[in-house]
Amino acid sequence: MVDMVNRPPHYLVAGYETIDILKAYFPNDPLMWAAGKYLLRAGRKGDMNLDIDKCIFYLLERKAENNRASEDAVNPPELEAILGRVDDE
Repeated sequence: MVDMVNRPPHYLVAGYETIDILKAYFPNDPLMWAAGKYLLRAGRKGDMNLDIDKCIFYLLERKAENNRASEDAVNPPELEAILGRVDDE
């Protein structure tokens, strides 16, 4: 009997559990975890295009998060406050 809760076949890839792969690669990154989940199961639980679209969605969210972090590092909010005071003088 297939255990759809603890060992669903669409999350078993080449003898490895998807959850174990995700824990190893992305232990603290929920967006990459979600993208990886959809990529690893693509087409194994229904429409492959839907899984690919969901993977892309999470990757774009991760990319946007990276871009926001880069912008904050280059222009921290404190710097904007300081620059605003200089312009007012």
